[in-house]
Amino acid sequence: MRSRETEIGEVVSISGNVITVQLSNTVRSNMPIIDGIVYRVGQIGSFLKIPLGYENIYGIVTQIGAAAVPDKFITDYNQNFIDSENRQWLNMVLVGEQIGDNFERGVSQSPTIGDKVHIVTIKDLDIVYGVMDNNNSINVGNISISQSLNAKIDIDRMISRHCAILGSTGSGKSNAVGVILNAIATKNFNSARVLVIDPHGEYNSVLNGKSNVYKIRADSSNEEKELYIPFWALPFNELMSIFPGSISDQNIEYFRSEIVKAKKNLQKLII
Repeated sequence: MRSRETEIGEVVSISGNVITVQLSNTVRSNMPIIDGIVYRVGQIGSFLKIPLGYENIYGIVTQIGAAAVPDKFITDYNQNFIDSENRQWLNMVLVGEQIGDNFERGVSQSPTIGDKVHIVTIKDLDIVYGVMDNNNSINVGNISISQSLNAKIDIDRMISRHCAILGSTGSGKSNAVGVILNAIATKNFNSARVLVIDPHGEYNSVLNGKSNVYKIRADSSNEEKELYIPFWALPFNELMSIFPGSISDQNIEYFRSEIVKAKKNLQKLII
């Protein structure tokens, strides 16, 4: 593929990690066809790249149109609107760089004025999104800007830190959690254990046949199992506080030893 086929404009302004791009007048269409694939130029959230020697810098489009015109061009743009109306502008935020076949978040160097900006092809996206180890990742869908690429989550990174799935009502939070749980269960990670506290009973059907469901007043016809919550599930100090009056140290130690015995002898799932 010739680089000229993917070139769409050049850098005209740099402000931190925000790059302003002026699209070339030679771009014949906002939906060019490259190697038989249709690409959309300037779609919000899409990637663009800036080649710098042996590496490529990647950015995500955040703004397009007159609002993206740099301040130093605004006066000229307003006074010569007829001459400028064929010019198109967009802003992109730098997010990472590619050296060889490796993609890393963050950039070690910035572009300069006049550097050429290119469409990101399917091959480029495969490098950006395909860096995860398949053994430690799960597939949860497809990348919206390229349906041929799988959307993956690094399971080690996800469970080794705090994470949350946020969204407004009806946005698909429960569905997203269900997809992730199903992907983990299907992947059959060795010694993997997932505990789901499901007060609304949303995930039983998602994990049908791949999980054990424990419930108070369980329905055995639905293969639910009775949930037993022992009295000593409370922290020891809180458990002792339910007894009125003062308790001698000897009795406290007796209770402590009996609780340890109960935990060791229990044969059922404890939560």
